[in-house]
Amino acid sequence: MLDLVARNRIHLTMNSDSPRKMPFLSSGMDLAARFVPSTWNELELLLPDYLARRNSISAARNVHSVRIQHAFLIEAGDSEIWFLIVRADLHEGIPRTYSIPLTLVPEAMLDDLLLPTDECVLAHLPDPTPGALCYAMAVQKCCESLVQTIQLGRTYRSGEFEIAAISLSEETDAEDDFESAISVRLDERHTSIEFGESYILKMYHRIEIRPRDSADAGSVPILGYLEMRSPNGERAVLAELHKFLAE
Repeated sequence: MLDLVARNRIHLTMNSDSPRKMPFLSSGMDLAARFVPSTWNELELLLPDYLARRNSISAARNVHSVRIQHAFLIEAGDSEIWFLIVRADLHEGIPRTYSIPLTLVPEAMLDDLLLPTDECVLAHLPDPTPGALCYAMAVQKCCESLVQTIQLGRTYRSGEFEIAAISLSEETDAEDDFESAISVRLDERHTSIEFGESYILKMYHRIEIRPRDSADAGSVPILGYLEMRSPNGERAVLAELHKFLAE
């Protein structure tokens, strides 16, 4: 067991069913307390390796250090999703800003993730909130909840910043039961979650501060989107909800 000492102590142990060392966060802290600025350093130590394990984000393998800029709690349906907005300093090149949505998954449910565990799990948590802190878009319930959040139009604040869910269509139905199978595809720009032949939710990895109208929507109709807003009116698109179009 290897100890990394910061303000808190992180233990790295070897999972019996995985060749990769997976971190365990310090004990004695509930989940919400881990997203308070005074405790961000514990997560920041782990984020460079976590981003490097996200194979679809090639530039992330060049990350030197990560600093959390904002942490938003989005309570969507039965899901709690923590959106981290982070600045990644690279060994070479200009810094980049990433959106990292995380959620707590019970250990017994890790086999149900939509993506490989090595790419999804940031860290394991001990009591009083045991489980694994995972990429939220690998959890089906979180994907469904974010679609409904966009359909309903909600706003979540963190200090002077906010995340706003905007619905652009009356066609969406917040009462969807999502019986269709979900499939997940990753590329350099985003994670695409397909809900059968109903919707496609695109969650951007790297985000840029820009006007909403400059987003590249292509020819696919946008039903709604999720964006971060700053006090001075700047915006960054975090996700878009599209109508499924058969090829």
